[in-house]
Amino acid sequence: DPYSLLGLISQEENDLKKAAEFFTIANELSNANADDWVTTAELYKEGKGFSQAEYCYSRAIKKDPLNIAIHFDRIDCCEQNGDKEKVIKAIDQIIEVFNNDLIIIKKCAKSLAHVGEYSKASLLLMNSIKINQPFDSISNILNMICELHEKV
Repeated sequence: DPYSLLGLISQEENDLKKAAEFFTIANELSNANADDWVTTAELYKEGKGFSQAEYCYSRAIKKDPLNIAIHFDRIDCCEQNGDKEKVIKAIDQIIEVFNNDLIIIKKCAKSLAHVGEYSKASLLLMNSIKINQPFDSISNILNMICELHEKV
């Protein structure tokens, strides 16, 4: 693929932005897999191209929607851009898929708090409490909720 070759040449010349642009074209033309999109996103992130990286992570998520690491990498780009609405939307997408995973829910709540959405983070944690959870999990969630309410 000529665009991949141009991307490799640009990368060798340490022109990461141009390399990422060529790899994006190559990915679009070749119906690339999630790993190819993540690699391209990482090039954009190195060059502080967070909007482009977010796009690449979104494409990777379409290819591998259960890879939670990609979801959180995309959230990181949204945070870097200061785009609170995209952070919220990305978290909503995660919760749709991983609504029973307490570790992921807590990480989502932390991301919401990071962008100042303390009430949403608190609500997310409150909704995650299940009657059949062990006491230490419930206690941990309640402690996080109290910490969030102190910040409001």
